[in-house]
Amino acid sequence: MESKQRYILIDCDTGSDDALAIWMTIAAHRDPISPVKIVGIVCAHGNTTSENVATNVIRTLHAVEEYKIPVFVGAQQAIVHPFTHPIEPFHGNDGFGDNDFPPLSYKEASNFSEEHGVLAMCRLAKEYDGKLTIIALAAHTNLAMAARLDPSICHRLEAIYTMGGNVDGEGNATVSAEFNFAVDPEAAFITMSAFSCPIYVVPWEVTKNHAISHEWRAKVLGEIDTPQVHLLNAVEKKILEKYTDSWIACDQFAAAAAIEPKVIKKSISRYCTVELAGNWTRGLMVVDKLGLMKKPHNVIIITEFDQELSKSIMLWGAGGEHYECRKTL
Repeated sequence: MESKQRYILIDCDTGSDDALAIWMTIAAHRDPISPVKIVGIVCAHGNTTSENVATNVIRTLHAVEEYKIPVFVGAQQAIVHPFTHPIEPFHGNDGFGDNDFPPLSYKEASNFSEEHGVLAMCRLAKEYDGKLTIIALAAHTNLAMAARLDPSICHRLEAIYTMGGNVDGEGNATVSAEFNFAVDPEAAFITMSAFSCPIYVVPWEVTKNHAISHEWRAKVLGEIDTPQVHLLNAVEKKILEKYTDSWIACDQFAAAAAIEPKVIKKSISRYCTVELAGNWTRGLMVVDKLGLMKKPHNVIIITEFDQELSKSIMLWGAGGEHYECRKTL
């Protein structure tokens, strides 16, 4: 890992993939030789309501006995058009598989902050001026609102790593839009047009191309005897029963790239924007592959990952052995 200190703010809509991404980042945060330090987690709407997300985040943190990282609740709906799930929510109505977990009040958690997530984002960007990286695992509503509330944030970040968008027009929430961009297309548009820092995008199709075997998820990751894996198995139980061909990791790849840049094997720099008016293509990430728009490149699209290294970091986050001492799986 690099020695330079890397301050991380996670913006998420937890979600099972968000949960594992959080644990991966916490593993790096706790490693004495790692430069990664988490300064907060902001809860966004998306997989479920922001209040449910806050509950899921606190439950995620409790699974690894983490009680110090501040948790903030951010935007509760999209900037222009409130999002409604076109189909049954992938992660369940509560975002965590609709399990009968013991009741938990996020507001009573010692690390919950009453400060609004967008205000916290702006404050932390000033506090860690030029040194803050945001791992954006949800719709970009909080990022976009922060950009409009305090435009200086657009020039204060070190980088943004986000799972979202698409490169070949394949959607997973609509016919042509990836879920996080479909939830709030205007927010994604603002993020890509306003922020001057490097924006690393993990598109939907790339996560599909790096699908992990169902057997690895069930028999390797799923058999680690730790509280976080017990929680993850419960949260993903219905998903794993329904989708048996492979296991698609989304937010985990974005977190892995932010934690350890070596996982990025190939990337391309392009000008990208987001379609806002299309009848069938609203939320589509438009990639100027031919350079016809003649605009400066504003996005780094990750096109290939070191899958084995990424899996090792996932195992590390799940409580398995340190990824630098990994075995070949």
